[in-house]
Amino acid sequence: MDSKQQHPAATAGRPKRRKERDQLFIAIGGVVIVLVGLVTWLWMSAPERPLADRYQAVFLDNGQAFFGKLKNVTGEYLVIEEAYRAQAQDLPSDATDEQKEAVANNVSLIKVGKEVYGPENAVRVRAEQVVYWQNLTPDSKVSKAIEDNDE
Repeated sequence: MDSKQQHPAATAGRPKRRKERDQLFIAIGGVVIVLVGLVTWLWMSAPERPLADRYQAVFLDNGQAFFGKLKNVTGEYLVIEEAYRAQAQDLPSDATDEQKEAVANNVSLIKVGKEVYGPENAVRVRAEQVVYWQNLTPDSKVSKAIEDNDE
């Protein structure tokens, strides 16, 4: 037998090993793709978190709005600490445009807990009642009114 020629039994296992190796690479590639997809889906579907250094506005389906520190966005109830609610200002029916504009530009907040019945300064609202919530900017009228009220 020529030294360059190999025994047929020695070369018979090579295509089988190559096929097994290719299948292993395909399986590993599939697992990596699934893991990357799962991590991306979890990251994209995670709820936005309230920023701890800001106040949040929470709008309910009954038209009420609360402002304060939103402590959670998951679960049956959302908790708003250091809570305020907007106070509606009544205007007479013959109010001038200047009076209407002054009221529209004035932020009037009532601190939760100042009511006659003496509740604590936190509000728990059913999650299903929340239409949406937002982080407020530090320079918003509401943020400034809360800061001024806490001083």
